[in-house]
Amino acid sequence: MLGEVLIASAGALLAYVLVLWVLSLPLRDVSIVDPAWPVGFVIVAWLSFAIGDGCRGRRLLLAVLTSLWGLRLGPTCSRASCGSVARIPATGSCANATASASRW
Repeated sequence: MLGEVLIASAGALLAYVLVLWVLSLPLRDVSIVDPAWPVGFVIVAWLSFAIGDGCRGRRLLLAVLTSLWGLRLGPTCSRASCGSVARIPATGSCANATASASRW
């Protein structure tokens, strides 16, 4: 059962990250990942709840608590990464993301 949960989680996260990447291309803004990555924890939590084994009540509790944490963390990450950093007028992305992308 653990293998099934790991494979499903990896596949779901790969799909989620690919969607984020595709969305970032026309926007030319990789900083959209900052508030979005905590949702990956939420995805894994609910997949684990749905296909995992063990006590249903514990699985539900972990999924709910992880969801609350992950959905609270998204806006926090957004403010921490770009909220206090000046955005570059030409691209609209924050300076941290642009500096990171330029190294690649």
